[in-house]
Amino acid sequence: MTDDDLTREERATLQSFAGAEQPQDVDPLHFDKLLSMALLEQKEGGPVLTQTGRDYLDERK
Repeated sequence: MTDDDLTREERATLQSFAGAEQPQDVDPLHFDKLLSMALLEQKEGGPVLTQTGRDYLDERK
C-alpha cells in the first residue's frame, strides 16, 4: 500500500461525495486525505469531487 492508495473505508467516503447530497458523517482523517490527494475540492457550497476524484472512482469500478 502506498500513500496514493485508499483503504476500503476511504474509498467509501470518496464515493459518498459522488451523490447529489452531501454526506453528513465523514471521518475527518479520510476527508483530510482525500483533500490532500486532490480527490475532493473545498468549494463555497461544500466539498465536491474533482475530475481526479471522479477518474479514481471510475478506474476502480
